[in-house]
Formats: sequence, C-alpha cells, structure tokens
Amino acid sequence: MVQGRDLPWLLSQWSQREPDKVFLIWSSAGCEDRQWTYKQFDDAVKRLAAGLEAQGIKQGQRLLLHMDNSPEFLLTYFACAYLGIVAVITNTRSVARELAGNIRLTEVVGAVTQTHLLSAIDEADPTLPLVIVSEGDSDCDNFLELGSSQQKRLAFNALLEYPAITTRRQPDPHCDLRVQFTSGTTSEPKAVLSTHANALFAAQQTAQGYGLTADDICQVFVPLFHTNGLSTLVTSTLWVGGTVLLQRKFSASHFWPPAIKYRATWSCLPGAF
Repeated sequence: MVQGRDLPWLLSQWSQREPDKVFLIWSSAGCEDRQWTYKQFDDAVKRLAAGLEAQGIKQGQRLLLHMDNSPEFLLTYFACAYLGIVAVITNTRSVARELAGNIRLTEVVGAVTQTHLLSAIDEADPTLPLVIVSEGDSDCDNFLELGSSQQKRLAFNALLEYPAITTRRQPDPHCDLRVQFTSGTTSEPKAVLSTHANALFAAQQTAQGYGLTADDICQVFVPLFHTNGLSTLVTSTLWVGGTVLLQRKFSASHFWPPAIKYRATWSCLPGAF
C-alpha cells in the first residue's frame, strides 16, 4: 500500500518516532566526520526546501543534481521530494557534451553542484538561470562571481539559513520524484523517470529481501547518482529506520576504519566501482 505515502512521509515518520537516532554519518577520507539524527536531517531538509522555494522553483519543475556523494546531495534530493520538484540526477563522470544533452532533454530550471564540478556545468550550459554551489571540502572563494550576468549563483549553505518550511503538499505517491540516466552500455544513456511510489516499493522490497532492521548500519560509497547507491542502499535503510554511513567514494585505506568505528553491518561491493 502506497496511498498517502511518499518519500517525505517516510523521512518524517522516522523523525517523529526516533528523533534522536542517528540517520546519516558522513565519514570520508580527508573530511571531518559529521552526523545528523533523523530530526536534525529532517529539519535541514525543510530549511533547504524553504530556500529552494524562495528561488521560485515550483512543483513539477526539474532541478539538476550534478554532485558526488555528499550530505548536500542527500539533503537536496529530499528537499526536492518535499516540494514535488523532480531531481534530475546525472553522472559526475559525464563529459560536457553528455551533460548538455541531459540538460536539454529534461529542461531543468537550474542546477545544484559542487565547486570541482562547476566548470562542467558552465561548459554544458552557461545559460542556466540558477546554479547553486556547494563548496563541500573544496576551497573556492570566487565561484559566485564566475557566472554570467543572466545567471543567478548562490552558495548552498545560504539556503540552509532559511526558516524551516512548515507546510507541504499533500502526499502523492504517483508524483514524479527523479530522473536518472542509464549507463549507456548498449546505446545513448536513457532518462528513466521514477515516482515516489517506485522509490518506496523498491525500498520495501530490498529491505525485506535483505532482512534489514533498524539496527543495521549501511556503508555507502557507491555513487548516489546510480540507483544502487540511492535506492538499494540509502532508501532501503531509511525504510527500516537504520543508519547510513556515507563516503565520497571507495578508498582501500579508508574503508575499514569507519566500518569498524561505526560498526557497519552491510554494504555493496561491486567491482565496477
């Protein structure tokens, strides 16, 4: 049954039931570890949603997420879901030509990216009206001044300063949630549209198939721009009220220390990554 349920419903009900339980741990090489409880993460999502809404982005419009694994990726994904904005999630290894094609096809109204990926956005489409940039762990002082006069550029953290949004749309499981692109192994990558119902069903079935419980801690280093990382790992963990241990990418030297420190119980280890 998905009636009356969507992705924000799933996050909200855990925020209410287990507000002090840790939902997200960020532990990646070269970064300081950070943690968010379910309540803290839900509050941050609502602040970011308010910031996005203030930029005039409306339900049903599409926003590009061109980001490597990071807390900001997940916050943006859930904030879009909260507002009914469709997240268009692209492979950060795409060349500018591929990225430009993704942008044209999905007709996004703006992009959320990171400083080290900003040049790819600029090359793919310098006419995007809105670009939100997360500095992450990079040091870039002038990214706001690099855009054209027709482009509005904002720092990601500035959107987190908005008061948390207090109202949201009625849950609609059939509302469009995200667009992801296939790998393109047999032809050009194809845009795959998923609804909230698709995401919840996949989370439920994965959790049941793997026998996940609220005590599980999932170590995620595979790309969130791939459905394996975002759906199979993160959303199924959220379904059972577990904890996500997020890393930017696989590192042989930085896999076991956080796994042992935080007592990760499962992960996904595809050779391709």
